[in-house]
Amino acid sequence: MDKADDVVSEQIQFESLIKGLIDNDYGCCDDFVIPDTVRGLCAKLTELSGSGNLKFAGVGNKLDFQENLQIRNDKINWIEEQSTDSYEVIYLEKIWRFIHYMNSTCFTSIKSFESHYAIFEKQHFYKRHLDQFKNISPYSF
Repeated sequence: MDKADDVVSEQIQFESLIKGLIDNDYGCCDDFVIPDTVRGLCAKLTELSGSGNLKFAGVGNKLDFQENLQIRNDKINWIEEQSTDSYEVIYLEKIWRFIHYMNSTCFTSIKSFESHYAIFEKQHFYKRHLDQFKNISPYSF
C-alpha cells in the first residue's frame, strides 16, 4: 500500500466516523488506531500505572477542578500535546488529521482537543455529568 492508498483508506475511516456521528450521535470504525500503536499505548499505560504516575481524576476544568469520587474514581495521566513518546505522537497526529478533515469537510472549527490514559480498577466508575463546560462561554459541537 502506498501513501496515496493510505490517505484514501484514512478518508474512508473519517467518513465512516462522521456518518456515524450524524446518524447515531457516535462514530465507530475498525483500526482507527492501528494495533501496533494500541500495544505501544497499552505498554505506556502499564508503565505509568506501575510507576505511580496515574492520579485520581476530577471533575470540572482548571477554574473549578475538584476530585469527586462520587462521580468518578478512575485514575488518569494526560497525554501532552508535545509528547515525544513515539506511540503517543502517532496517536496525536491521527487525531489531528481527523480534526483537520472534519474542519475542512464539515465546516467545524475545532482548534484543540485533550486526551488522557485512564484505568478503571474493579468497581471503579465514571458517572455521566454535565459540568465540563459550565464556566466557558457558549460551547457546542
